[in-house]
Amino acid sequence: MLYNEVNNHISYRTYRFDGGISKTVVYNASLHRYIILEGIASDLFAFLGKGDWNNLDYVLKSMDINKDEFLNFYEDLSKQGVFGECYKYYGIVDGVSDTGMFNEEVEIHNICETLAKNGKIFSFHLDITNHCNEKCKHCYHTFDKYGERKELSTKEVFQIIDDVYDLGVFRITLSGGEALLRPDIMDVLEYIHSKRMLLVLFTNGLLLDNNIIDVLAKNGCALVSLSIYGADAITHDSVTGIEGSFDRTIHAVRNLTGHGIFTELKCVVLKDNCNQLKDVKKLAESLECSLKLDFTLTGKVDGDMKPHKYSPDYSDYFRLVKEGLLRLPDCTIGKLSVSPCKAGIYGIYMDAYGDIFPCVSFRIYLGNHKDIAKALGSCALQKWKQVSLKDFYPCGKYDYCNFCLELCAGINMIENGDFLNCETTMCQKAKAMNEYYSNLVEA
Repeated sequence: MLYNEVNNHISYRTYRFDGGISKTVVYNASLHRYIILEGIASDLFAFLGKGDWNNLDYVLKSMDINKDEFLNFYEDLSKQGVFGECYKYYGIVDGVSDTGMFNEEVEIHNICETLAKNGKIFSFHLDITNHCNEKCKHCYHTFDKYGERKELSTKEVFQIIDDVYDLGVFRITLSGGEALLRPDIMDVLEYIHSKRMLLVLFTNGLLLDNNIIDVLAKNGCALVSLSIYGADAITHDSVTGIEGSFDRTIHAVRNLTGHGIFTELKCVVLKDNCNQLKDVKKLAESLECSLKLDFTLTGKVDGDMKPHKYSPDYSDYFRLVKEGLLRLPDCTIGKLSVSPCKAGIYGIYMDAYGDIFPCVSFRIYLGNHKDIAKALGSCALQKWKQVSLKDFYPCGKYDYCNFCLELCAGINMIENGDFLNCETTMCQKAKAMNEYYSNLVEA
């Protein structure tokens, strides 16, 4: 029988936890789904992933697997698109779970938790450049203050990818600035794929030509997330400051979906576009891509609050709640012992100069790219890991706290200079929801 190697659109990573337990995370970029393999199934896949079929008989014998069992395992994974031709098939074999049989979010959460307990991380976010070809008026970057500081070289980027891989990272996100402005971006994309890491790309889409899209498709890019700021060119282009940017972004989306790449439109909700959100949803549906409405408009990373002048006002938020676009979140107040978020715990962020922070918004310095492991053990990060909801103030003091969309330490720090002071602009959205639902109860 002629066996096929693991397909290009497959990302995978095998972990070995305490007690010798093996678990492999497999992501199929064509079907947009995870497969989790455990125990012997995980060990066998780790061998198959190396492409060394010459020792197959010896390996099967050492694992006490007969040829029929192996063929069933191999053929089932082939039907799920891991080997050979990709079929839209949902099934289960011994030791193999798929999204039709398990809670994907819970499984990944459990892996993240186990990694964190062992001083490892699952995800890594890299701003690969600060240069950008749009001029979005609400952007949190302080481009005018970055000066002439040298960005990471290709060699340094490759070393960083190696280092975070050794620290457990499976999912890597590239952004900027505009990531595609890096002259070496093709080499970086291919290097990430050579390690079979799951790649997510944030871009405005202006540089997404067929050549780059072919590379993304060939290298199994899991998600391309593009910014959209309105349902029409006038609105979108007025935000980006670039005439024609709307048409170019939409053209890129069509090319991406045409290549079978999972594509997301991400819309930051502004005063300019808050009356168009229903049309933005229709636009995303017509383009056959997902939509993320982002209600978290932040100040600049240096504390400058100018971006908030583009924020919707209270009446806008109240209307959006009424229209079902700003939705009631899961209530977290009352669970004061839980961590507010997993920034720095499940993953870390690195800027274009190699400085490390818990996330892109939460700028407490942890270290730099020369010793990422040291950054994960830094005093600042260990202190953050001990923080729970009960440490924030005035968290839980008001009725509207039950409608808190997001308790973000990064926003707290930007707006108040203290990541524990959670009385921020986010409260305005919670107040709008509180008023709306209180009126419903009274009615």
